[in-house]
Amino acid sequence: MPFWGAPCYRRMEGSTSAVYGWYDFITDENYATKLDGRYVNVSGDTMTGELNMNNNTLSNIGQLTFADPGVGEGISWTGGNGWNIYESPDGLTNAAGNLQFVQSSTRRMTIRTDGAVDIPSRLFVGGYNNTSYALSTSSFICNSWIRTTNNTGWYNETHGGGWYMTDGTYVRTYNSKAVLANNTYYVGTTAGAGTGLSLYGTSAPNSYGIHMSLTSNYGTHGDVSGDWANYFCFDGATNRGWIFR
Repeated sequence: MPFWGAPCYRRMEGSTSAVYGWYDFITDENYATKLDGRYVNVSGDTMTGELNMNNNTLSNIGQLTFADPGVGEGISWTGGNGWNIYESPDGLTNAAGNLQFVQSSTRRMTIRTDGAVDIPSRLFVGGYNNTSYALSTSSFICNSWIRTTNNTGWYNETHGGGWYMTDGTYVRTYNSKAVLANNTYYVGTTAGAGTGLSLYGTSAPNSYGIHMSLTSNYGTHGDVSGDWANYFCFDGATNRGWIFR
């Protein structure tokens, strides 16, 4: 061994007494230049292969970055149910896109670049999981309208009734359910033209029903000569009418 330069050593094979060349000791002064591909520089380095943590914890990470998007990038679990999290289009191709939560090759949830969340299957909230519907929850509250489209509305699945619309005129009860008011049922008036309760299909209240109107529109009778009156109406044959029992 020379008496100058960095400290070094020689390796000897015990069984054959073979002596090999000189090898450098790794020190604080030379580790940055002497380390080969078997070592990782603690001050920063570039990996050229896989780093296997052997199921140990990688802790205190300041930032975890990924070189590019696409299927096979991002985070994946080699065990369990095959979950993956990565960026890609919804078709799960090797390109930039939305944030995908994927089980094996099935897209389960997507967070889009506009902030919208897409769940292709169904969502349940609050512990109530009804597998027949895309969304099920034990309760909810909103600060705006509850809106439906087409010939739909509100439906009580337990009792089979509800409210819905099939045109721009009427709000209907579903399954021909009756309406029960435990307090007062109010009917608005419109300039005294006759608004009230129709008792026969969609006919006007002044044909088959009860309505309140200005007497100047529908006339007076007997001592009822004021400006307003309630009218009991029944059109058709002269032998039809109201019976008070």
